[in-house]
Amino acid sequence: MHLYLFERPDLVSAEQVEAEMLPLLPDWRRKQALQFKHTLGQVLCAKAFLLLQEGLRKDYGYEGLITFDYVANGKPILRERPDIHFSLSHCKEGILCVIDDQPVGCDIESVERNVSQSLISYCCNEKEQAEIANAIHPEEAFIKLWTRKEAIIKLSGEGITSNLKNLMTSEVLQNTEITTNYNPKTGLAYSIARFCSSHSEKSI
Repeated sequence: MHLYLFERPDLVSAEQVEAEMLPLLPDWRRKQALQFKHTLGQVLCAKAFLLLQEGLRKDYGYEGLITFDYVANGKPILRERPDIHFSLSHCKEGILCVIDDQPVGCDIESVERNVSQSLISYCCNEKEQAEIANAIHPEEAFIKLWTRKEAIIKLSGEGITSNLKNLMTSEVLQNTEITTNYNPKTGLAYSIARFCSSHSEKSI
């Protein structure tokens, strides 16, 4: 598995996007990026693709065309290299690209200091709510859990589900390897999910 992380995309200027990012994109991705009116949207769209492009070149020696096909509720795959799997995620403070030889899902989020109880109640079951309430840093605990759930959703390709509370069943956890990372200096948390024969949840 190969991971590429770009921090603080919100600090990239419009001039940098135009000079350093857009010229490196294929026409179809450049058009997608330019559909965003604000600079941050353009940065997120462009840089996520450039991280994927960089990883394909460095880790797989692939420098050819990159085109996306979409399956299962919009999950992207590489048309030219369906044997290579990837997942992209971004928030205002970070962009994450994960590339692997097997299906993978990832999610990155920034820890918010004021997570509403209504959001926690909507996303988490009673056990998870109790764990968050008893945590030393409840916002951090919530975001870590949220990224795990999002990574599982993106791994399966099911898209956002109304069953967020009960998403992490024992069956799912037995068949999914989840890696979670949190950097207190940047406030960024991300999780990566892959299928496995036995559950192995890690925190690094």
